[in-house]
Amino acid sequence: MEPEEALELFSKRFDSWHSLGEEEKEDVSRILDSMDHLPLAVASSAAFMAENGTSPSVYWTIFQENDKRTKELLAEQFYDIQREVDTTESILGTYFITFDRITEQMPLMVKLLALLASLDRQNIPEELLTHSGLEGMDDSLKFCQAIGKLLRFSLVTEAKDEGTTFYEIHRLVQFSIQAYLSVEQANEGRTAGLQAISRLFPVYEDKRQNI
Repeated sequence: MEPEEALELFSKRFDSWHSLGEEEKEDVSRILDSMDHLPLAVASSAAFMAENGTSPSVYWTIFQENDKRTKELLAEQFYDIQREVDTTESILGTYFITFDRITEQMPLMVKLLALLASLDRQNIPEELLTHSGLEGMDDSLKFCQAIGKLLRFSLVTEAKDEGTTFYEIHRLVQFSIQAYLSVEQANEGRTAGLQAISRLFPVYEDKRQNI
């Protein structure tokens, strides 16, 4: 995405754009430049600022503070993955900021993110999430709040087919979640995913065990 297009996308997602001063708009340009104008990251950063009432200058400060954290991760076990998906340290940092905030606001989001990181990225049935056994996911209000937050931050997309709701997660977002989670959290997500699949698709599970 070209810089002008990224700026236009940001301004559409950030309602207070027209009230920003020149210095704040310059910070926005710095932020977008740092994330290589990737549409998903642009939308996520704008949603974060709008949702939390965070100014571009404050977000830029947080963004820079996360830079060391992402550099350390990508310099170690995630270096090969980083090359594979052709992403950058700064984009990973963008998602870390978002993950930090939403998990602070809703602690159950850590387990939901871990579950999403363990599943196939496409055509995730809503029923698989609500019957995952994770705390709060069988509560319709809590689930709507959790999935609504992921949708607002452009972390997942929603589609409907013959009355059934499905979710999809972008490869870069899923990779960022995997990088964000601890080993223990990732293992819990995989366990929850396998248990949910065995409950909803017992025939498939029986066949898998007999292979």
